[in-house]
Amino acid sequence: RLLLDTESVYDDQKNHFDPNKIADLLDGLEAEQAQGITIDVAHRFFDSESRRYHIADSPGHEQYTRNMATACSGSQALLLVVDATSGMKKQTEHHLEIALRLGLRNIVFAVNKMDLVNFSKRKFTSVKQEIENYVKERSNQFDSICLFIVPVSGLRGDNVVKNSQRLNWYGGKTLLDTLDSLQA
Repeated sequence: RLLLDTESVYDDQKNHFDPNKIADLLDGLEAEQAQGITIDVAHRFFDSESRRYHIADSPGHEQYTRNMATACSGSQALLLVVDATSGMKKQTEHHLEIALRLGLRNIVFAVNKMDLVNFSKRKFTSVKQEIENYVKERSNQFDSICLFIVPVSGLRGDNVVKNSQRLNWYGGKTLLDTLDSLQA
């Protein structure tokens, strides 16, 4: 959604994708699109008003963890996407662990699919608390973690690049503004 809303998608790609399958913009392998999962690391670039970004979109599935480690090495920040309907999963914890071991300390969680929980502040707060508790446990071993947690709806674009009325209870920054605020 970041690519789409920052107008960083090529016109030929825009004309041939299903708006309900935004991940297909990054999932280039036929097997990825057929299975609905990311297998390989996809590299894309986009610009905000303040900096240029290199996205290394990596698999979330446990079977492809080594690809996540490859994408993560050399990165300056980690953006983990957590489903608002289910919260943290084992693979999310595993990916965070890899990133921390590789030295990343700028950690952003996008709590996605807020549309599926009716943009519920209570549901976001519950997932946010779960994330904070887990990261707090990890901060005993890894210091200086800079944690940000942002509610979004990737499908609708709520709070990704632009503020959303449906999330008006959230007083924080959009996902892009949060990324722009990180120190390189």
